[in-house]
Amino acid sequence: ATVVASLKVDSFGRVPLLLCGISLMFLALVALALTTAMWQTPSGSRLVIFELMALVTAYQIGFGPISWLILTEVSPLRVRGNMVGLG
Repeated sequence: ATVVASLKVDSFGRVPLLLCGISLMFLALVALALTTAMWQTPSGSRLVIFELMALVTAYQIGFGPISWLILTEVSPLRVRGNMVGLG
C-alpha cells in the first residue's frame, strides 16, 4: 500500500490521502476497541488480527509515504540529507 500511495500521491493529493488514511485508522481502532472489549473468544482473536492488519494498511495509505515528503519539504537545504537520513 505504501508503494502505491507513494506513486499516486501527486495525482490524488496529500490531503485526501492523509484524510483517507486517518479515517480508516480511526475506524480500525474503534473496531479493535469494541472487539477486545466484547469478544474474548478464538473467533474474536481472528477478528483482532484482521483489524490490526487494517490499521497497518491504513497507516501505509496515509502517513507512510507522506511523512517522507513532508520531512524533505520542511527541512532547509543545508541539513536536508541528514534529516532524511535520520527520518
